[in-house]
Amino acid sequence: MKGKVSFSVFIIVGLLTMPIFAEELQWNGKWADPAEIRQFESQSPVPGENSITPQAMPSWGTDSWSSTNVGACDACPRDGILDFSVQGCFSIEPTNANTSASIGFPLDLPHGAEIQYIYIYYYDDHSTSNPSMGLWSSDKTGITTLIQGLTPSAFDGGNNTYQVGPFSHTVNNWENSYSILAILNRDASSTEKIYRILVLYKLVVSPAPATASFTDVPTDHSFFRYIEALYDARITTGCGAGKYCPDDPLTRGQMAVFLSRALGLHYPADDDP
Repeated sequence: MKGKVSFSVFIIVGLLTMPIFAEELQWNGKWADPAEIRQFESQSPVPGENSITPQAMPSWGTDSWSSTNVGACDACPRDGILDFSVQGCFSIEPTNANTSASIGFPLDLPHGAEIQYIYIYYYDDHSTSNPSMGLWSSDKTGITTLIQGLTPSAFDGGNNTYQVGPFSHTVNNWENSYSILAILNRDASSTEKIYRILVLYKLVVSPAPATASFTDVPTDHSFFRYIEALYDARITTGCGAGKYCPDDPLTRGQMAVFLSRALGLHYPADDDP
């Protein structure tokens, strides 16, 4: 099918026609009125301890927050002192007095995502130390790089939340793996433990390539970056003969192809169990 489309028209048509297709839409697994969805999504959460709204964290779109959590049962032993215990998957801490636990939490994030905030939910009543933490990458040859320090400020009052950000790091899974590494301490009367770590990120549009894929969309075209992203994701292959036809109108059929490919839409194989 030929992909004659103007990117701006695609966005406008998609937004304007959505309420026309049905009085209710399926959103987050439930049927809802489109007006209610727009009202909810207009309340964009600002990162903060009391403002993170999990329902507003889809795995698509460049404006909304996406998230991943790692917890006690995700922890892996590191070299050094490996003495730690996992308390029912709810927390992790050194096992014995006067020891340290050296642990790592592997992160699985989408390629190209931009990490912006990390929240650490932990316990610390240790008056002479704090958890030592950092976000690290490891390349193809095992060379590690500290991306962002995550060591909390001095604190020994028990439960606490430590926010790091905003900062910016673009995930490159082709070159690196990612982990949060931590060292926790314990003595005879006090300890440090981690409950979970929340990573907030946003999906981003791919950077523009150096050369154009279509003869009618040069590198200085206002929509060049976005058209190239659609082409690179195989959402469109253009309108034929090496062209994209950026100023052609968009049909409802072409819009269906774009949306289905971009969102990976599918139909359920069977009725709900």
